[in-house]
Amino acid sequence: WDGGAGTPVTTLGPTDGYWSAGLGFKCNPIPVLDLSLGVKYLWLRNAQTQVYNGSDIKGDFKDNHALAVGFKAGYHF
Repeated sequence: WDGGAGTPVTTLGPTDGYWSAGLGFKCNPIPVLDLSLGVKYLWLRNAQTQVYNGSDIKGDFKDNHALAVGFKAGYHF
């Protein structure tokens, strides 16, 4: 959970915090090889954006979600 910084936010980061759940997996099929996989699902909180302080609201972001996936292979020698 990330509480965010409050609205309005900048247009480069149009979220005001999020809730997330993730899962990771790692295995060593042979002693010199590591394989890792991770998945994270994020429920992004609503936010309004401004280009700079004092300007009009430029965007209204609601009910957004995100999915992050990562893979890593490591070889030890």
